[in-house]
Amino acid sequence: MSTKPVAHQVVPGEAGAESATAEHGAVRARESWFHLCGTADAIRQTSNPAEKRSLLEPYLGALDAHAIGPATRVLAGLIGPGGDATPLRISRTLTVGVIRSVTRTSAEHLLELTMKLGDLGDAAGEVFSGRLPSGLPVTVVEAWLRELAAVETDDERSRLLREMLAKLSGIEAQYVVRITDGGLNVGLDQSMIEDAIATAFNEPVALVRDAATRYGDIGMVAERAHRHELAD
Repeated sequence: MSTKPVAHQVVPGEAGAESATAEHGAVRARESWFHLCGTADAIRQTSNPAEKRSLLEPYLGALDAHAIGPATRVLAGLIGPGGDATPLRISRTLTVGVIRSVTRTSAEHLLELTMKLGDLGDAAGEVFSGRLPSGLPVTVVEAWLRELAAVETDDERSRLLREMLAKLSGIEAQYVVRITDGGLNVGLDQSMIEDAIATAFNEPVALVRDAATRYGDIGMVAERAHRHELAD
């Protein structure tokens, strides 16, 4: 699967769940934030649309009914308070301050990494490396992103970001910061996600596109395709 480059970080908990400790499994691997990040990272590494779909389709098809909607919305960038596609932009100064407070990284080192890698999220992945996966489900992280998008003060944003980043492994932090710094940006567009939903759940692509227009929420479309209820 797409998490192979980071799979060495996984410690199985109860019933095969991912966790930072083997005693406290939090969620099955395929429904975890860690697994979404590994999939997103693999999708990002290729510019070939067919290869992107070949990674996305099995990922979506393996998710359970509770995770499919939130995971699809995150991958599509629909994480605004109302489920819209407005990018979630948190002040970079605020984000840098939170990263430094959680990791004890110097401003100079973080700036050097950001300039070298070209992305603050990728720099965050480096400074958070070595941590084990959080065990958080994608449903929890998506709800947190919505809460973060809805708060109105920098104090609240800083608190929420600090609490989340303190729990995360390198790749998990990398993709949280990429989202809060302007977007996941892994090269997926709406039509590619619609195609992947159609293939993953054996539904006509025309029916998926029609449902996406009707509902205006690709996560809901994925949920209904999962239940084979698009024609209702």
